[in-house]
Amino acid sequence: MPPPSAPPADPPAEAEAGSIPVDAIDPALLGARIQAIHQPDDAGVVLETHRPGAGSARWLCSVEAEAARLGRTFAKAARGGRPPVFCQWLRTRLQGGCVAGLVLRHPQILDLAIERGDERYHLLLELNRRDSNLLLLDGEQRLLIALRHPTLPGRKLSPGEPYRPPARLHRWPGSPPLDERYPAPDEAGARARELAWQA
Repeated sequence: MPPPSAPPADPPAEAEAGSIPVDAIDPALLGARIQAIHQPDDAGVVLETHRPGAGSARWLCSVEAEAARLGRTFAKAARGGRPPVFCQWLRTRLQGGCVAGLVLRHPQILDLAIERGDERYHLLLELNRRDSNLLLLDGEQRLLIALRHPTLPGRKLSPGEPYRPPARLHRWPGSPPLDERYPAPDEAGARARELAWQA
């Protein structure tokens, strides 16, 4: 007799027409070790990583309403001061860990699986316009902490609760890509320097 099938997973959030996949993730992030974590403001965090053969990099996880994204940043995080609570949670659980997986749970929900010792965590970036969010889950997909707590119908962001995606994701801007429409000043300068060097 065949073994019973696993229970169905939660259905993905419903996206409005116009949502775009996160298809420009640099593979250098996969397998990288997280060396430091900073939270420059209340709209995102920066992960400093190193991967043998690929070198060091900084990754901005932004929840800005019109430019939520995961991408490289060249800006150095300001030092000093007490880090916000969300940043402290990430540091105590993710710093020193390795990015073991990059999974699109939905075209607008990116899951970074991070392993540290025997523990596994999930850092979820929800690209949802004004309700974009960054959430930390444990290995059993239960919420540990969220960067934001927007009021969304039918959704409760309480520690210990199983993760459930938003019931509906806001329409996402179409082309051109977000990085071209909203380049960070430091990235724009780096691109200009690169083009000048190649000329």
